[in-house]
Amino acid sequence: MKKLFIFLFFSVLWMALFIFSAKNNATPPATNTTSTLSATLNGSLWTPITVSGSVSSGFVKIVGSAGISTFEVYITSTSPGTYQLNKSSKSMITYIQIQPRNTYSSASGSIVVASYSNNVIVGTFQGSCMNVTGGKDSVSVTKGSFSVYIH
Repeated sequence: MKKLFIFLFFSVLWMALFIFSAKNNATPPATNTTSTLSATLNGSLWTPITVSGSVSSGFVKIVGSAGISTFEVYITSTSPGTYQLNKSSKSMITYIQIQPRNTYSSASGSIVVASYSNNVIVGTFQGSCMNVTGGKDSVSVTKGSFSVYIH
């Protein structure tokens, strides 16, 4: 009887070890949720404090906020390619100053989507943005880049 008890005890212990060691300990692949956006505006580097990305009504919307200003990139698709910025284009870039209140919207330029994978869109942009709030000034946008997780 004692031998049977020892045999059962070790059998149960062995099965428990087997079951727990067979548990899937694989780590799921990491998802990049860190987003970046930057551009040179009239020769000065602009970087935001926060960056977010979303898809709404068929548009990819990337928004960077620096507190006193906001930069927005609107793209008509996540597909890699070049999206022209002009008066007839639905893709656009917009720079908004809080004080003084001015909004600059793209009149020319382009957005290049290099890739879209695992909800991360990566690309570059450049263009000329005209003041649409009454001023006659413009903002030159160069060296624009983004790598944004789309929620």
